[in-house]
Amino acid sequence: MKTKVFFIKNSSNFYSLASLYSAIENIENVYPEITPYPYLLEINVKNMPFDKILFCFSYNTISFYNELTEIKSILKKFKDNKTFFIAGGPHPSAKPDELINLGFDTVITGEGEQALIDLIKMLKQNVPVPKIFRKPFNELDNFPSFPLKSFLYKPIEITRGCPYGCYFCQTTYLFSKTLKHRSIENIKKHVIQAFEKGIRDFRFITPNALGYQSDTNKPNPPAIKKLLSTIRNIIKDRGRIFFGTFPSEIRPEFVNDEIMDILKDYVDNKRIHIGLQSGSEAMLKKSHRGHTVLDVVKAIEVVTKKGFNIDIDIIFGMPNETYKDMEKTMEFIKNYSCEKINFHVHYYIPLPGTPWANYPPTPLPEKIKKELEILVGKGRLWGAWKRQMEFFRLIETKKSLNNKILDFKLTTC
Repeated sequence: MKTKVFFIKNSSNFYSLASLYSAIENIENVYPEITPYPYLLEINVKNMPFDKILFCFSYNTISFYNELTEIKSILKKFKDNKTFFIAGGPHPSAKPDELINLGFDTVITGEGEQALIDLIKMLKQNVPVPKIFRKPFNELDNFPSFPLKSFLYKPIEITRGCPYGCYFCQTTYLFSKTLKHRSIENIKKHVIQAFEKGIRDFRFITPNALGYQSDTNKPNPPAIKKLLSTIRNIIKDRGRIFFGTFPSEIRPEFVNDEIMDILKDYVDNKRIHIGLQSGSEAMLKKSHRGHTVLDVVKAIEVVTKKGFNIDIDIIFGMPNETYKDMEKTMEFIKNYSCEKINFHVHYYIPLPGTPWANYPPTPLPEKIKKELEILVGKGRLWGAWKRQMEFFRLIETKKSLNNKILDFKLTTC
């Protein structure tokens, strides 16, 4: 059976789609393609020489609600006996019934690679596919981080899962508290092929860059040194390594002199991204963050001493956050904001599948808003908190309309 697989690309899901593409690109008579919405609306599936056509969507919560118009138009145009609609990602994993009710044939919850392979096999064998399907796997090495054959490059995923279970974050609940680490030999294979294809900048996907090959609350310096030195030996001075910065970050309690000396020897980024989230000890405990404000202070001292600049993540508006808690966070920002230290600010959004999924955000006082704007003007702070506040307002409007489907586009921050 010849099967066409359309992975529907939006502004935030390419990394996920590339991983899924890599899992199926070598299956016989399966033809994957990553494509944006506008292209889909122009094709005629009836004229395509395939026995089955799969439409695969991956969403976070914001992208799902932001793209309802496109979702419904594609379902309306293409839904028939020849097509099969699959949803996955953080939002469908937490609220699969919402997608099934829209008209999707099945929802893959959690990790998608092995599940998609099994699903395609079931369709080929004409075996009924369950409405909700989950198939975790044990080793990241089982699947390429990006399609090696078709070479759709993205940052290399070196670790998946998170043991900390922050109440505002979906990572632990989407994947697992158990960490999966890609082996250095497997990462080396990716780097060699990418470098031969002309890639010169190497970045990594991980919930905590300093947690590579560590199953404790401390870094594993030998493993990180071996990882970075292996990559450096391949690319030499003709490429760059970005580690502990976008698209990943580091946890503050993992920072020490030894690990920062290793980074100083091997990486090219001059900025390190640290997750603080709140300057209030009470909020760090309430959110199950697993570190203290003092951990961040110590990390700042070590990181700046080693010659790096810092970006620090902050979340305002967490459930039951008091004005005093917000003041402590603003005080921290003001005390440490400087040319070397910038702050990346978010507004809390209750995300499905997390312990705080049903807890609304705390409104942001006008005084805090004004102070944030002043720091933006000084170039010390940036973020999408205004866009996130608008998103929550629109979601609440949807609820007030008796949960009818509400289509909208978010304005930019």
